[in-house]
Amino acid sequence: MVIRNGAVGGVVFQGVDYESSLPVTPWEEVWVEKPLLEVQKKNPHWIWLGKQLAEKLQAHAGDTVNVLIAEERERRVIPFTVTAVTKFGIYDHDLHHARIDLAVLRDLFHRTRQEPMYRIKTTEGESLGAVAERLKTALGTRAHVRQWSEMNQNIFTAVEHQKRMLFLILEIIVALAAMNVVNLLMMSSHH
Repeated sequence: MVIRNGAVGGVVFQGVDYESSLPVTPWEEVWVEKPLLEVQKKNPHWIWLGKQLAEKLQAHAGDTVNVLIAEERERRVIPFTVTAVTKFGIYDHDLHHARIDLAVLRDLFHRTRQEPMYRIKTTEGESLGAVAERLKTALGTRAHVRQWSEMNQNIFTAVEHQKRMLFLILEIIVALAAMNVVNLLMMSSHH
């Protein structure tokens, strides 16, 4: 949980090794407020908030937010400095995801089982399905390979429903326009 000024938000933490993630993640495209890299170098307890989460908490780069970690016997409140605000363009993602330093994430949750997630970047024009199949074959049972579209299936379902509704609405508009044209032609032929 992230707490600030009485606002509370449930958060999914993602650990980031900033330097090694640069070739894979185009951070420049997702930053709303660019990171305070000098602050990050001095203070390992930095956090990047999603845009909607930052708005909910009324937090900006340079502010401090408190992270509440509830464990079996204790609750810890740890201050983090907001060093960037990100926007991936998916409301739910931007409301519930925050990124912190990978080493800090490992340290904070050392008592619980961690499942690392690795992201890869494919070359342009390469089929994601083919890459996923090659990875599944190469890694076998050592890893579970999932595509972004599988992890965010609800978004694709919503887009598919929107497409169907728009197609239906356009069909109705075209049918009404055709009926008006036929009606106009019939009226003009009677005169």
